[in-house]
Amino acid sequence: GATTSDQVQVTVFAQTQAPSVSAGPNIIIDLPTNMVEIIGVSSDVDGAIVFEGWSQISGAVPTVTINDNSLLLEDLLEGIYEFEFEARDDDGASAFDQVRITVNGANQTPTVNAGADQTVNLPTSSINLIGLASDADGTISSVLWSQQSGPPASLTNTSNLTVTINSIIDGS
Repeated sequence: GATTSDQVQVTVFAQTQAPSVSAGPNIIIDLPTNMVEIIGVSSDVDGAIVFEGWSQISGAVPTVTINDNSLLLEDLLEGIYEFEFEARDDDGASAFDQVRITVNGANQTPTVNAGADQTVNLPTSSINLIGLASDADGTISSVLWSQQSGPPASLTNTSNLTVTINSIIDGS
């Protein structure tokens, strides 16, 4: 009938919460702008952040300067770059967030052509001019005809590719 006993202590810890992490919003820039700074933000409600770090996920390798949670990207080329910001807390929990930087090529200037020089013989007092406009990297959103010199004339449909010039008098 001999008996013996022993004790065991069970310690229950509250569930560890992962840190909150933000790499910031996605960014779109147009060349010739080729630099951007991103600032990662992290916090931990049940402890302290012990590590923050950036890593590149995709894209060409730009010139990178890291200063704490700040990421300065320079010499960016046209394309898409993705980076990840990570934070770890003192309980070993970690969290990640990603940011995408889209670098668009430089906008090219549209090409316009007002057409060949025209000759009008009086008493004809109006003429239609047909212009051409194109944009290699986009679309033409508007056109505008204006008189640059000569006797006053009346222009009709100045926001169309075809403009009518009325009230022409002797001159150039």
